[in-house]
Amino acid sequence: MANIPIQKGSWSEFFQDVSRNLQNHPIDVEVAGREFGDQFEEEGVRLDGVSFNEKDDLIFIHTDDLDHVINGPAEVNVTSQGSIIECVSVRDKDGNVHLVHFRQVALLPSRLF
Repeated sequence: MANIPIQKGSWSEFFQDVSRNLQNHPIDVEVAGREFGDQFEEEGVRLDGVSFNEKDDLIFIHTDDLDHVINGPAEVNVTSQGSIIECVSVRDKDGNVHLVHFRQVALLPSRLF
């Protein structure tokens, strides 16, 4: 299993690739933090897209149910097995970790490996 860091200058392009290639994949959205523990915010929802608003320093995870907003993202990583993406994790400025788990096989954009 590999952990691939995504540099901040590449976030917009990376999330555009994820949105284009993984739209409608079933996902779980999990948040882990010291104040509230580990909680699933959404389970088994369909991914509509992910976007990074550089001006406001926000990442939006759009699903068929609701939008999950990450304020002050500090780090983005992808967990994969070869070219198969398993999870995208975002650590925010407060140290909380937001995880997007893919429930089906999802291929990484080829330029990442």
